[in-house]
Amino acid sequence: MHGKLKTNSFYIIISLQDLDHKDGTPSFTGIKDTVNKDYKFDWNPCTPLKAAGPCKGSNACQRTPDLFPVGKPDTTFSVNPDGTVLMTYEKVTYEDHGRKLQVTLKCDATEKGSFGDGISESGVGEESKYTGTFTSKCSCAGKCSYSSSYFSSGHGPSVGSILLIIFFSLLVMYFVLGIVVNKYAIHKEGSDVIPNRSFWSDLPFLIKDGCVFFGGKVKGCCSSLCSKVKGDESYTEI
Repeated sequence: MHGKLKTNSFYIIISLQDLDHKDGTPSFTGIKDTVNKDYKFDWNPCTPLKAAGPCKGSNACQRTPDLFPVGKPDTTFSVNPDGTVLMTYEKVTYEDHGRKLQVTLKCDATEKGSFGDGISESGVGEESKYTGTFTSKCSCAGKCSYSSSYFSSGHGPSVGSILLIIFFSLLVMYFVLGIVVNKYAIHKEGSDVIPNRSFWSDLPFLIKDGCVFFGGKVKGCCSSLCSKVKGDESYTEI
């Protein structure tokens, strides 16, 4: 499991794959409950648990000692104001009660992985929310490995997006540098500082003329095609 997040206009990748047990056994067991010391949690960050029982298919399991599933593997990621990353597992419903797990990922390059204070439970009625802070080197951007298929499967920016970013970046640079040169090197004033001002002022009219020309061509082709379909061949085509 890995999340691609945007922070301060830059994308970062956080991956927990190195900590995951691909066989579906929990990679972290005996995580304590912050309220009830007799309650424990098992957690596997990426691969759903495969052991038979209520927790099968979830990523976390609460042991009271009865078993309760906590969170399904469809996750979302967001960045907290303090720079930590919030990973939210989809709610799982068991015995008419919903349980959702939220894990705050805290970066520590010296820590393999631990929940520190444990996992706490809150909420009343038909839904409970479980929260905990997971401190690990894998919570740091780019510290642990991730699958390259993440980008090829469409999660990364497309070629079109990259080209648009490059185009608009160059366009902004063109205007900024052009204005600076015109104002301070050539000493132009007012609207004359805009590079190639006459071209940009004429551009809307050029676009309009192009649209009219293209529309006329399309209309002419459609009229000609309709005439042929109707069998009207009484004129000479040039």
